[in-house]
Amino acid sequence: MKVFLLSISFWSLVAGGYGSEFRSLFNGQNFDGWKNSGNWVIADDGSIFREKKGGGLVYTAEKVPDDFELRFEWKVGEKSNSGIYYRPSQYEYQILDNGTHNDGKNPRTSAASLYFCIQPSEDATKPVGEWNTGKVICKGTIVQHWLNGKKVIHFDYADPDAPKGGSVRQGTRVSFDTTNGLRFPGKMPNELNYIYDTLMVRAEDEPASFYGLLAERVDVASDYAHITFHINDLARWHDGTPLTAFDVKFTFETLSKHGLPGYRTILDNV
Repeated sequence: MKVFLLSISFWSLVAGGYGSEFRSLFNGQNFDGWKNSGNWVIADDGSIFREKKGGGLVYTAEKVPDDFELRFEWKVGEKSNSGIYYRPSQYEYQILDNGTHNDGKNPRTSAASLYFCIQPSEDATKPVGEWNTGKVICKGTIVQHWLNGKKVIHFDYADPDAPKGGSVRQGTRVSFDTTNGLRFPGKMPNELNYIYDTLMVRAEDEPASFYGLLAERVDVASDYAHITFHINDLARWHDGTPLTAFDVKFTFETLSKHGLPGYRTILDNV
């Protein structure tokens, strides 16, 4: 008898918007187009399941665009915990046995949650061993999670009506003698980081997630040996001058040679 930890069936995807055709991501016969890093096997009914703990299963046949609708089915055994990562690996649709796994006690880590960030509006899961239908919809800044026909999460992470412009004033309790906080000598004021932009910026409400700021997108080699940053065409200096790859190279080389010890230590490994 098979004792499954997780079974899942990826059966349709629409990519690039709602006007596209749905297509299957998995052929039900082999792992062509997927990177299997764990104990994933194919069941007789064409679904994928894992009998033992193991690594991930990553779709590699093509790049999934930021805007998409993914439909799938899933079921779990007792105390099972898994998830579907998307955009890419920035968000997680939680897959869980809510009844017996510890994560089920916290709504923000329960089944269909945006893991550790947003809880579903209700627990719409079916009993352990029964199939659930799931759906993830991403369109622009809007993200939705669906479970068994119910929209349990809907959020927009940008406010188009947010006021723009203005000024920010920060006080400091210590003296300073420089506004260059990237190199010696001198003592800089607190909160000076507000005047600098970086290639990517951390998302404060998502563990280990970064978004492009000066970089429009990032390409990472399959062996993680190198990374390519693509500069956003809208990136500008304070006087309106376009930011270029030369500026990034100059900054990298300057910080590597003359930056604060913390910068030099990190960049020595690059």
